[in-house]
Amino acid sequence: MQVNRFDTYLDALAYLHAQGYTHSFQADGRSIRCTETGRLYSPLDLLIVCFHRFEGDKDMGDVSVLYVVETTDGAKGTILDGYGAYADADLAVLLRMAPMSARTKGQGLTVGAE
Repeated sequence: MQVNRFDTYLDALAYLHAQGYTHSFQADGRSIRCTETGRLYSPLDLLIVCFHRFEGDKDMGDVSVLYVVETTDGAKGTILDGYGAYADADLAVLLRMAPMSARTKGQGLTVGAE
């Protein structure tokens, strides 16, 4: 599945949810928190499966980056962040420490084996 085939992050989120990526994550101090379970993860407990930048056609505030992640305990979900001036600086620091899937390196867009 190529995340960049979607025009909006809402369309991508709907597809990913159907693929089992049902959790949402966000920065929480020095950890990344699952919003559904409250569990805290170290960046090293995450694997960035893929990511895609969505560009707002009408409003620069709509520019965002969607990260698809899996945790070491099997949780699968997404992290949505702003881009540029709208980005969460704390989240950026944490995500730089998270490992990236080998299949992601160099392209950053594919989920699964489509």
